[in-house]
Amino acid sequence: MRTKQTKRSKKAMLLYRNNFGFREPYQVIIAPDFILAGAAVKIDIKAAIEKALQGPVNYFITYCGICDLRKDEKHKDEAIALSKTFEKRHCSHKDPVSGTQCIEELLNGENKNNYCIAVQSEELRSKLREIPGVPILHIRRTIVILETTSQATKDKREVVVKEKLAVSAAEKKLLQDVKKAEISEKQALKKNVPRKKKGPKGPNPLSVKKKKQPGQPAQPKKEEDKPATGAKRPRSDDQPTETDAPKSKRKNKNKTTDES
Repeated sequence: MRTKQTKRSKKAMLLYRNNFGFREPYQVIIAPDFILAGAAVKIDIKAAIEKALQGPVNYFITYCGICDLRKDEKHKDEAIALSKTFEKRHCSHKDPVSGTQCIEELLNGENKNNYCIAVQSEELRSKLREIPGVPILHIRRTIVILETTSQATKDKREVVVKEKLAVSAAEKKLLQDVKKAEISEKQALKKNVPRKKKGPKGPNPLSVKKKKQPGQPAQPKKEEDKPATGAKRPRSDDQPTETDAPKSKRKNKNKTTDES
């Protein structure tokens, strides 16, 4: 059970550090009823609070809270002796009020100084839960417990995260200046670049015959196609021969002699 509570407290304080600017040593304002409750169960309040917050702590008490301790009868001596080890937090009350009312008016609806409040009063704790970014401590039996983050704290955290991710006004102005500078540079480059003159284009280099370089030997002529090896020769019947030539008619000498 205690290990779960320790992990929960560590997670809660990490949220307060990352989103509300809490830093070590943490500043804790002790209410008089918290001191009296600790004296009643005989616990070391300082050690218990440091264990709950997972870090070093500076302790404060208001003058109104000291006046409340003096009114107690059972644990007056122990409580006053412990309060003397705390730093005194000045309040604006000329006439002392109750310690819980003094703490409520000290915060005045916001936690500018990143105080942690140790108090037993359920009425004050319910009011503190409505203020975002207020870690609340109370004693349960003999253990000091850090309450889980309130809904107001969670809502404020979402707003803080969105503000961190959003572009600020200064960044927007810087981006605009950068864009203007880039546009002016492009325009200047266009002015300096000379325009190409339009005119007749030269012949296609791939269609032009290459010039012979001096001293280059002439290329040998290609040999005529020879019949491939293994090709059949034409038959002798297909070619005309002397025997196939038309025969000339011989004159009959006998006929000529008889006629004569």
